[in-house]
Amino acid sequence: MIAKTCPESSLMRFFYFWKSGLSLLRSCAPITLLMVLATFAAADNPKPQTNVCGVSDEIAASLRKDTTTHVNAGTDYEDAIASLLHEKQFDQLDCLAQHARLSKDRFSGGGWKLSTLYLGLDDAVPRSTHASEEDWSEHLQLLKAWTSERPQSVTARIALADSYVDYAYFARGDGYANTVSDNGWKLFRERLATAKETLDSASSLPTKDPQWYWVMLQIANYTDWSLADTQALYDQAIKFEPDYYYYAAAFAGYLDPKWHGSPGDRERFVQEAADHIGGTKGDIFYYHVALMVMCGCQDDPQFDWPRVVRGFRANEKQYGVSLSNLNNVAYLAVMQKDAITANELFVRIGDNWEEDQWKDREDFDSSKGWAAMVAGQQHREEEAKANAATPEGIRYTSVFEKKYRKVVESCMKTKADAPGTFETLTSVGAHGTIEDLKIYWYGYDSVCMYQKLSALQKKNAKVFPAPPKAPYWVRLDLNETEFVKTASK
Repeated sequence: MIAKTCPESSLMRFFYFWKSGLSLLRSCAPITLLMVLATFAAADNPKPQTNVCGVSDEIAASLRKDTTTHVNAGTDYEDAIASLLHEKQFDQLDCLAQHARLSKDRFSGGGWKLSTLYLGLDDAVPRSTHASEEDWSEHLQLLKAWTSERPQSVTARIALADSYVDYAYFARGDGYANTVSDNGWKLFRERLATAKETLDSASSLPTKDPQWYWVMLQIANYTDWSLADTQALYDQAIKFEPDYYYYAAAFAGYLDPKWHGSPGDRERFVQEAADHIGGTKGDIFYYHVALMVMCGCQDDPQFDWPRVVRGFRANEKQYGVSLSNLNNVAYLAVMQKDAITANELFVRIGDNWEEDQWKDREDFDSSKGWAAMVAGQQHREEEAKANAATPEGIRYTSVFEKKYRKVVESCMKTKADAPGTFETLTSVGAHGTIEDLKIYWYGYDSVCMYQKLSALQKKNAKVFPAPPKAPYWVRLDLNETEFVKTASK
């Protein structure tokens, strides 16, 4: 696998892929109000209701898909929300958003449904980087109609502000800063100013929403707020909703060296924030933030990968399995060259690969094959090392090596330019049979050795003494020069 290079614009947009009032409640049927309040009181992580706000059966089915069994459950949720927006079902959207705010409902795997709801509202074309000016005009008009029809809707205003941030990026373009035109910068600033004005108007509404701070943190980054002011905004956000880990990912984006930070700032911030929380909860926080900030790029922050994996496991225990999380962590494990973790996750993923993560099946399959191959070798190496560390293992290896050399010495040729040492791994059965073999060396001699040992394996021949246990991996580091000398005598 070759790590991808992230242009500045890719780092700008990391949050797009993860942004994963009683008067409002009165707009829903009375039974909806009871369901929302009952859900809020029931638990911190309640199970999804069958139909909270009277949406159609088709929309309800998309909203309640389980990320444990549906790899696209999150994106289907986004699409359902986008569909409601295009159908101008503003009352249902307000009801769903209020339910998500009050219940703090999460998908299996820990993702906030409120964040995913806004993902369905903020892009002109869901999950696309190819929206046209016409697409954006139509999208913004829908959100403006919502704010006009329901002026007390905090959801509509936040979604409009969030969309203006995306619309600003649309004007800026995908390239590095020095490729942006003067007009692109002008529109970028103007649209960000409109986003802030819209957020400021939302702040006076009686209903408060954690996503407000998330969008404002993006604006703080792109409009060059001072570190002190951005830190103060982040502190307010965490005070408002301590578990909305999206804030930390946004502030880490501000601290990116390509924006307002220095090398190491992001890593220190996330580590200190997680350490402040402490324990398992701190590890879960660290995992979520790392998953949002890391893209598998060459200029990724140097997060503590073992802690990311530890947080992933703790998060899964706390919030349940998510096929999307499995895909995301497997991808990053490949980028981190952690074949053991990657292989474990690929086995669990099976055929439930996520297109948004892997882009195509070939990339997924090649990564899966690499992980299986390298993880298998590492497991064999570890087992052989453990075997060789015991007193009986030391004795057995000595006897085994003599037998092994005797079997393969005829494959060695008399030549002066011997390549030096090479490694072999052999799995020995209970009766001294060859159960599996690996020879990490290329050339005619290694082919000869492999063919000879494979023939004995097929015959089920008792080639070696019975091992201390079975199956039993033995590693030998051999030197062809020694074989050449023996063969020439």
